[in-house]
Amino acid sequence: MSDDSILNKLRQLKELTYLARILSTILKLVFDTLWWLQDVSDLLEKEPEQSEKVRQLESNAVMVIRRDWQKHVTEALRTGTLTAVPSIIGL
Repeated sequence: MSDDSILNKLRQLKELTYLARILSTILKLVFDTLWWLQDVSDLLEKEPEQSEKVRQLESNAVMVIRRDWQKHVTEALRTGTLTAVPSIIGL
């Protein structure tokens, strides 16, 4: 292998490493947000139906669900068949 070829491979590896770090950061933010939403959901489930927190949340329900939430989610979420986080993210 020539020196130029080795340098090109090293540059490609450096670029891939940089992209992997960016993707990792984005995925971490997404999953941190999802876990936070799950925690909030769990807390709200324990609230009495007539509590102020539940009433405030439900007062904006049309905006939250975008009129028909089933149009805006995947088939797995709609049918309840989502069972695990895809393994490609390494969790």
